[in-house]
This record gives sequence, structure tokens and C-alpha cells, in this order.
Amino acid sequence: MGFDDLIKKGKEIASNKEYTEDAKTAYSAFSSKEGSYQDKAQEAYKERMNHEIRYHPRISQSLLKDLVVVYNSIDTILSIHYSNNIKNPSLQKVLDSVSSLLNKRITNHEICQILEIDSSNYNLLNNHDDILISPTSISNFSRLIPERKARFIESLNNWILQNKDKSTLPTKELSSYYKFEKQTRVIKDHKIVKPVIKKTSNDLKNIQNKFEFKSKDNDKLSLIERIKLKEKTAKIAEPPSNTREDYINSRLVSIYNIIYEFHGIKSHKSYPFSKMVSLVKNSLKSPMSNDEIIDTLNKIANQLDNFEIVDRSEVKVLKISKLDRNLDISKLQ
Repeated sequence: MGFDDLIKKGKEIASNKEYTEDAKTAYSAFSSKEGSYQDKAQEAYKERMNHEIRYHPRISQSLLKDLVVVYNSIDTILSIHYSNNIKNPSLQKVLDSVSSLLNKRITNHEICQILEIDSSNYNLLNNHDDILISPTSISNFSRLIPERKARFIESLNNWILQNKDKSTLPTKELSSYYKFEKQTRVIKDHKIVKPVIKKTSNDLKNIQNKFEFKSKDNDKLSLIERIKLKEKTAKIAEPPSNTREDYINSRLVSIYNIIYEFHGIKSHKSYPFSKMVSLVKNSLKSPMSNDEIIDTLNKIANQLDNFEIVDRSEVKVLKISKLDRNLDISKLQ
């Protein structure tokens, strides 16, 4: 291979996103490790192996990689949810958000496969009305996502080593993973004694003034006065013209936080605008219409340099550069 061929091969590798992400991960591990170059190299190799999925002789590599992508996407959606909520989300709602994010249908089947690989990843809670999902720990959850992904790949690799004769990934019925939420009822021993109210003979009589129609004070006003009063009341009830703008302003930070949790520390990436609208809508604690979300995203893009909305071949795209949460929020407030 000549020099020109080496240059060409280097450019091909540099343009491959998978290689560049792996190189960044390895370099980060190499730089953070203290000690000799050998210690640093071993740490980088260990980090690389934590992100490498082993070969399975009967299950396609793409299927194994897809399961890891689904797992990581579920963690991302959960991270967005817990940035705005303290209650555990519905499993179906999370799966719908992941489906929207990956642009393909994700069902209970994938969740069962993930839990069969490593049952410690999530808890499924049956509260009798819905199935809720939660990670085993939500403390600093967004920071744990890379570590959780590496641990899941390790569990997947262990399963591959022990099950090379299998032709499909393991799964069970979803109900086999349920945990039931305990509901306690407090029963007090003491009886409630109702006060006895003595009724007089007058209370039992059909006194005439009980059935008399009492007119409102407004009926004493003249017709013109009643019209003026009605107009005044309507004017007071009419919302000010800037109510919508104030509402959009009040949602800037919460929607920014959702996008921040989703985008993470990536330096630059473009997302289909419609997909981001759907992601935000599924992640909000209090509902917003699509138009309100679009207006909010437009306003964020107008106020921040690292947000840009562009049209590419009749497809709207949201371009996001490196985010600085503290600085960005100070500009939005």
C-alpha cells in the first residue's frame, strides 16, 4: 500500500462516525488515567472493550447492536422524564417516545430481552392501572447513562459467551418481571360520633319566605346600566394580548432542559424538527400543543447561538452546537 493509499484509508476511517466515536472514547480514557503509558494504554483498551459487542455465531451483529441502542434510548428518555418529574413514567409512554426517537416501533418485546440479559436494569411496577418503569436508581441518573451502557454491554457479552448455541435473544412474558406497588390502608379504631342537632317546630314548617324568589341586585339596574356592567365584566375577563407570549417565555427553560438531557455533551448534531417536537411533547409534565412547542423552539433558536432551525430540501432541521447549560439558561430567563 502506497502513501496515497494510506492517506485515502485514513480519510475513510476519519469519516466513519463509529470509528471517530470509539477513538474519542479511547483517548478520553487514556488522558484521564494517571501513570505510565502502558497503564494509560491498558485503561484505553479496557474502555474500548466495554463498548465492544462480542461476535455471536448465530445472531446477527446488527441485532445485538440494535438492542444496545434501544437500551441507551430508554435511558435517555428516562433521563429527560426525571429532569421534569419525580413520579415514575408509564412504560408504554416511554416506549412510544423511544419509537419516535428511533423512527421504528419498539414494544414490550425489547424490554423483555433487555431484562432477560440483565434484570437489574429496570423495575417494572404494576400499580393496577398501568405498568410503570423505573431504573434501579434515579440519583444523578443522567450522569450514569454511559456507565450503565457499558455495564449492559458487559452483561450482553457474558450472555453471548454462555449461549453461543442460541439462535435468538432470550425473552419471557412481561408479567414475569412485574413488581406490585404496595398500597396501605389506615383503619382507625375510634368511631365517628355525629353531633345531634335538635330541630325546632319552626324548622319543620313550610314557611312562605323559604320559597320566595329572591332577585339579584343586578335586576334593580336599568337596561343601560346592565349593558355597561356586562361590557365591563367581559373586559375584565378578557385575557391580555401578551398572555401567549408570557406562556411561551415560561416554558423556555423546561424545554431547553429536555433538549439538553437528550443532546448531552455532543459538540454538534442535527435533528429532524418534527422528531424534536414529538420528543418534547412526550417528555413534558404539563401538556403543550404542537404550535406552542414550535413557537417555544423558535424563540430558543432566536435567543441562543447554539440553536439553529434550517430548511434542508423541504425538511426542517434543528441544528444544535455544544451547549453550556448555565450560560444558555441565563440568556433564556
